[in-house]
Amino acid sequence: MARKHVARRMLVLLLLIFPIFMTGCDASKIIEAISKVAQGIQQAIPAVKEVVNAISGNSTNTNTNTTTNTAANTDTESSASDDANVIVINPEDEEVTDPTKSTGDASSLQKIDPKEVDASVEHSIKVGKEVDSYDESGVESTIAEAAELKSRYGVTILDGKEWKTDYEVATPGEWTGVKAGILLDTLAKLPPGFRSNAKAFSLQNSLKDAEEGYEFHGLGGEPIILSAGASDFDGLIVHEMTHRFQGQNPDVLRLWAKTFWPEGKLKSPSASDYGNSKPSEDMADSVAEFFNDPENLQKTNPERYEFIKQHIWK
Repeated sequence: MARKHVARRMLVLLLLIFPIFMTGCDASKIIEAISKVAQGIQQAIPAVKEVVNAISGNSTNTNTNTTTNTAANTDTESSASDDANVIVINPEDEEVTDPTKSTGDASSLQKIDPKEVDASVEHSIKVGKEVDSYDESGVESTIAEAAELKSRYGVTILDGKEWKTDYEVATPGEWTGVKAGILLDTLAKLPPGFRSNAKAFSLQNSLKDAEEGYEFHGLGGEPIILSAGASDFDGLIVHEMTHRFQGQNPDVLRLWAKTFWPEGKLKSPSASDYGNSKPSEDMADSVAEFFNDPENLQKTNPERYEFIKQHIWK
């Protein structure tokens, strides 16, 4: 490496001297001046190196400090971010409920006044007993399935009429072969004692609450009113037939309330959140679940499963 530097210096000097000789100038004086400049440069190199090293060192330290500070700031921000994302809950403050779980846990249900439970039961029995004129509820359907339903099960199906009361608003619906076929298949799967409580079904296009305007899917008197818009149509049939059953078998509903709603407190969660609202809906949704998925009801609600099997499904 040293030889290369010497050669480079000699080459530079020759390039400087050569033009001078060519122009006829006093070469000796020029060489002398160049030599002095070269010596000065040689003497200045160590100082220049020290300056460069000093600048380089400061730059390195600055970068190091900057990196260190940045890392420190990053750690601080990360720590602050982590602290912000951690929710510390004092278990003495409130009960924390997992939002992914059902809210139908019996422990989360408030106790209802036993008098309200009794009143609700008696109201459901009264509604289940009601029998309205078929002419007021609809017009008897003339499709082929209507004749089959009547001959096989003594059941009349009605195309609904438009009507309004203080409680409900109904828009008319007409039975189709598909809907009537679902009714036929459902009735075929039901035990005779349960099935015989229903004598007529009226189909409405929609049912709405007269005061608040929300939609609901059925009424359980006679005729049983069904909404054509229900997605689980066979489950709806069984649910509303259970309300009709309650009217014809009031002691069974009273026993259900006593068993699963002792002193106004729901003993265990129903088959659905809606079933947690009152005994009659608890029974209706549980029976619908017994029809749709008996294995699941037996697993999740064995006491209800056995009650239905013993007192209703026969």
